[in-house]
Amino acid sequence: LYNNLNGNNWSFKTNWNFTTDPCSISAPWYGITCNHAGNSVTTIALHANNLQGQLPDSLNAFPDLSFLDLSNNLITGSIPTSISVDTNPQLSSVILAGNILTGNIPTQLLTCHLVLLNLQVNQLSGFVPSFTSGIQDTLTSLILSHNHFSGSVSFLRTLTNIHQVYVDDNDFTGGIASDLTLLKCINFNIANNPNLGASFPASFSGWTHLQTIDFSNTGLSGTIPTSMAAFRELQVLDLSDNFLTGTIPPAIASLPNLNSIYLQDNQLNGTIPANLGNLAVLQTLDLSNNTFTGQLPPFLQSSSNINVTVSCNEFCTPLPAWCANDRCKTCNGFVSSVSCASLTTSTSTGTTTSTITPTSGTTSETGSQPTPTNTKTGLPK
Repeated sequence: LYNNLNGNNWSFKTNWNFTTDPCSISAPWYGITCNHAGNSVTTIALHANNLQGQLPDSLNAFPDLSFLDLSNNLITGSIPTSISVDTNPQLSSVILAGNILTGNIPTQLLTCHLVLLNLQVNQLSGFVPSFTSGIQDTLTSLILSHNHFSGSVSFLRTLTNIHQVYVDDNDFTGGIASDLTLLKCINFNIANNPNLGASFPASFSGWTHLQTIDFSNTGLSGTIPTSMAAFRELQVLDLSDNFLTGTIPPAIASLPNLNSIYLQDNQLNGTIPANLGNLAVLQTLDLSNNTFTGQLPPFLQSSSNINVTVSCNEFCTPLPAWCANDRCKTCNGFVSSVSCASLTTSTSTGTTTSTITPTSGTTSETGSQPTPTNTKTGLPK
């Protein structure tokens, strides 16, 4: 490692290239932990240590290695194919995040009985291989975010013990398999795979242990499943920037831990369920850029502790007094993330009406809203 990864320029290198025994009690090497017998390396932890260069095949020379963390360095090239269950039978955690790695995930690596695999923020690409029988039952955390992986996410189907899935910001396609089972999953983030073309799989109703769901910007279509009423542990729901239709299921308001709801930039309609005001821990509610109609529910007026954004919808008039007094635009002190219209109230022939004046573009004579824009890209939906 020292020779291959420019050891002379490491930030910390105590006793590296000074003694020949990494397990020396009198001169232990920085970032190295050994077994109780003091004769075999079990941990290599060189996080953010200015490592530069390509990973050597010699990583397979540590049969008792269980923890490998080389994250946040400047490591280039590919992941060595020499790492496998045959050469590293004890390996359970691999953290190579925050480097400049390229190429595919080698199938040999996935023969190891890993509990944690973190490869996020690299330049890895290609299909993610199928997981072998050994890793299927052991892997609990899979973090592949911010790479260039493509193909389907069918590799998730065999992970029976997975708790954390972060595959966001890649180039996955092909939707989500209808039989994908995530019975133990707590956090599922597949956001920013715009060509995924997802819909809620038939098995979704069984993902009841989820605390975080992020399907934003995945081409998600269909309606919000009413089965989410059973997701009692859910804290964050992000379905924004998609093509969802239909209404918000009122049953969502029964989720005791739900603190953030992001449904902006969809094609949702109907009225805002008044019982959303029953969410005791709700902190953020973004419903902007949809086609919600009806009256604004009263709980929005008293939601001083909630960051509420409801702009760019089609609420009926006359607007409530608190809204006409600029409170629609600022949402009780919180600035809207979409500044597309200001609300004014005028009285004509004894009838109170509401007109919408765009802040940019051409004012409509009928008072209709301008074309909604995507709050993340600024482009028309």
